[in-house]
Amino acid sequence: MAEWSNAAVLKTVEGHTSGGSNPSFSAKSPVIVMMTGLYFFCIVIKVVVSSILPAIEYLWRPGLEPAPKIISINTALKTYTQENNFIYLDYFSAMADDKGGLKVPDYTTANDLVHPNLAGYLVMEKLAEKAIKKAFQ
Repeated sequence: MAEWSNAAVLKTVEGHTSGGSNPSFSAKSPVIVMMTGLYFFCIVIKVVVSSILPAIEYLWRPGLEPAPKIISINTALKTYTQENNFIYLDYFSAMADDKGGLKVPDYTTANDLVHPNLAGYLVMEKLAEKAIKKAFQ
């Protein structure tokens, strides 16, 4: 008796027009192709990349000045997502003050400056839900 093995392969599929019955993808997307018995399934994965949260200071390690570094990394992340047709989830813009820190007392406390409070997590939840809905469109 022959045995069938299950296989999953991660591929990148370039956009193309298909003249036959093969699926065509409108953009470069990571794809998992799974083979089970005589059937195969093609699952398109939508990638969501989130920004780094704003931080003006790490109280446990003063002097690192994280805000400009975070802004620079977030700019690179946003560019990368645009170039690769990924979804960019921008927490930073919604939660940063004018100095690049997490808004106090709106989204964090003055004796923390890094971790969101309940209001901060509620903002993040709304933004994450929006990004996930976009991924399913």
